[in-house]
Amino acid sequence: MKSEDEIKLKRAYWQGVYYSLDPEKRAQSEKSGQEWLTASIWLTVLDWSLGLVQDLATTLREPEDNRDWM
Repeated sequence: MKSEDEIKLKRAYWQGVYYSLDPEKRAQSEKSGQEWLTASIWLTVLDWSLGLVQDLATTLREPEDNRDWM
């Protein structure tokens, strides 16, 4: 696993990419739309790896015991 400093550095880079793209131009160009989507995905993954995400859909939990269905 990478060090926390390396992850924070990557997060800073992708935040720069994400916020540098103008929303109006993003809608006009497929390439800038793809770049924004890529940056958005990277930010989500890096936030998750740093423990910054509070959304239940992206939080790991202990598996539930579902043996009662047998």
